[in-house]
Amino acid sequence: MRKLLIVCELFFSISLFAQDAQSLFSKATTAYEKNDFPTAITSYKTLLKDYPYNVDIHYNLANAYQKQQDTVWAVYHYEQVLKVQPDFKAARVNLQFLRPIESPDRHFQMETSEVFYSLFSMFSIGTWSMIALLFSVLTLVGFAVKLYVANNTKIGNYAFWIALPLALFSYGIVKFQQNYLTTPHYVLTLKSASLKNEQREFSREIMTLPQATKCRLLSKENNWYQVQLVDETVGWVEKNLVIGL
Repeated sequence: MRKLLIVCELFFSISLFAQDAQSLFSKATTAYEKNDFPTAITSYKTLLKDYPYNVDIHYNLANAYQKQQDTVWAVYHYEQVLKVQPDFKAARVNLQFLRPIESPDRHFQMETSEVFYSLFSMFSIGTWSMIALLFSVLTLVGFAVKLYVANNTKIGNYAFWIALPLALFSYGIVKFQQNYLTTPHYVLTLKSASLKNEQREFSREIMTLPQATKCRLLSKENNWYQVQLVDETVGWVEKNLVIGL
């Protein structure tokens, strides 16, 4: 199982982390390397409050939980890594170690929103935001040139009409990514959970789901979630027995 600790060198080098966040990340990394996993976990969880979609923090936190033999939360954070960055191979390898490898026809089929997100996940929300800002500035520059520089009207027109749709497109990607990442599409069982045929405590049990079972979230009703298993079995599970992914 691959448990390489990520050190976030890229983030630090371009100063995306505040100084106190860098210090806390260093503290967490040092604690992990000294096998002080409770301290590492606490520090990484604190960082996630400000950087909830940082795959490196999720990945290191998952590794720390795995070292603590806390399978559920290790699986949860590896899944979060793959939600934000579907091509994060190390997280996928570690998940395969924690859960039996399934044949291709036993994996969840990707929904339209997942496919669309994957197409544009090469850039993070922050990067897409910067791209949107850049094209917005170019749109304004092009408009200004078009209005005030008579000899460069064509240049202004080209800049404006090319940059404007690209700015709108980039902004649309940002809004979509934000909505996708904040909306649970799956749930993970925190412990063994009873899958019911109706959203009632005393309804018939379809089966017992082991802890760390991933299910597609179909709907919510009061304190119950309707879920679908990888084999397409559909049932209801109590809300307090699962966590959203």
